[in-house]
Amino acid sequence: MFVTNEFAGSDGDIVNAAAQAMGVGPVIGMRTWGGVIGIDGMYDLVDGTRITQPRYSFWFRHLGWSVENHGVDPDIVVEHTPADFFAEADPQLDRAIAEAVASLAQTRPRCSRICRPSRPARAEVRDSGQPHQTATGAPAVRTPLPRPTGVSAGPW
Repeated sequence: MFVTNEFAGSDGDIVNAAAQAMGVGPVIGMRTWGGVIGIDGMYDLVDGTRITQPRYSFWFRHLGWSVENHGVDPDIVVEHTPADFFAEADPQLDRAIAEAVASLAQTRPRCSRICRPSRPARAEVRDSGQPHQTATGAPAVRTPLPRPTGVSAGPW
């Protein structure tokens, strides 16, 4: 879920456009500001002012050059009024949470072994001072890490 409003510009435009292009989640809120052409400072003048020039722009496969001067249209439009700034409820955030909960209810999250790693056998020292055995029955041995080679100074 990406929550945005009309004050998001520059990277705010780019991140939301990229999220739509990659299909990683819906953009919720209001259309972004639409200022993605970056400027560079070129010359400092005698009076202390600086001349800038447009230099960087972004093109998106699904939007082309249209983000500049238009912004990114959200997938789900939710207005955030001036009164909402002082209210306890945030309609855009509330809608994003509702969409996330609905998405989780419909789609089971994909999880690999990385999500549920097996617990490694730990080498615990018993009162006798003997290391305990690992899950495979082999004695648990602590092996020191090799020292880096080719380094002349360091804490090792």
